[in-house]
Amino acid sequence: MRSRVFAVVALCAVGACSHAPTPHLLRLEARNLRFAPPARVEGGFTRLRLVNRDPVWHEASLVRFTDPTATLEAYVAAARAGDEYPEFAEDVGGVGFLAPGDSADVLLNLEPGRYAVICWHRDHLLQGMGASFEAVGESSPGIHPTAAVDLELSDFRIPAFSPSAGRELLHVTNAGPSEHELAILRLEPGKTLDDFMAWRAAGEIGPPPARSIAGTAALQPQAEVWLDVFWTPGRYVLLCLLEGDGGAYHADLGMQRLIVVAE
Repeated sequence: MRSRVFAVVALCAVGACSHAPTPHLLRLEARNLRFAPPARVEGGFTRLRLVNRDPVWHEASLVRFTDPTATLEAYVAAARAGDEYPEFAEDVGGVGFLAPGDSADVLLNLEPGRYAVICWHRDHLLQGMGASFEAVGESSPGIHPTAAVDLELSDFRIPAFSPSAGRELLHVTNAGPSEHELAILRLEPGKTLDDFMAWRAAGEIGPPPARSIAGTAALQPQAEVWLDVFWTPGRYVLLCLLEGDGGAYHADLGMQRLIVVAE
């Protein structure tokens, strides 16, 4: 199954939006390995919020169906057959992984159409953790937060930048050509990315060596989201843990960056 990494996103500062109405709120709960979105939601500039009510980690990854005949059942069948990127669907971001009891937001523009929200963590999708809904109304091109720091993902690079302690709005785009995600992890004192990966591979038992502070689920090329990050002094790793065609993590192909936020 697709490899994802935990991501907790702070509330995006809607006050930083220029000429923008208050975003529509799409609130999703993860409970008993299920999502239950409304059948129809308002499209356009949207705050997607995930609340994790389960005792395990979850994410809310959004896919938009590009074929009007496509269904969630067909998507799951493709995943069971080993096709994690079926041609009738596109990844448009979403809330990355959340610890039990946490909630998080991502801002994005929902075009009108049919969507599914899924959890790719471990085998949750194959256990039924997916639900579909329709976005209706108008999209909101050009309506977005301003005064954001641009962070462009590409094969296989995360650009350098030097955040200061405090709140910062990140405009995350995927320049491609592959799909990418972004996780921002704050390392615990004395811990490394290798420690985190070993903890993850061992079944995520016990306290994690790093804590997520922000991130987005997978983005197709040219897709964008906004993340509101609150930096505190410490060491952080930014990385993409999607897998390439050869099975290597994008992070292992160079898509990782260590940054230090000073006191």
